[in-house]
Amino acid sequence: MSATATRRRKSPAAPPPRVPVPVDEHMHLLGERVVLRTRRGWRQHLRAVSNVHEDDDGRMVINVLDEGEWYLLARAGRFSDGTTHSMIETHPAGRVWVEVLQPEFSEATTLT
Repeated sequence: MSATATRRRKSPAAPPPRVPVPVDEHMHLLGERVVLRTRRGWRQHLRAVSNVHEDDDGRMVINVLDEGEWYLLARAGRFSDGTTHSMIETHPAGRVWVEVLQPEFSEATTLT
């Protein structure tokens, strides 16, 4: 990694990068940014509104919500359609990945 890239990453003006990792049933996900794997690719800008849980059919699932609706619910107490539950989607946990902050590299690993 170049010194320029290292300086840019450590700059207070640049947020640390986020990388998606598969969800695990032991993770606390409520409120976390998630991405959903679909047949057409990846769907981003979602928030988890539950942890991984078992549905009525015994499948491991997670409830997600569009990020804009997440913030609207937090501010106004309801979604854009006036409800408090209609925008929540349930998806198999194996198709949902959580965005986590990329671990910083130590100085020793960035020097060559």
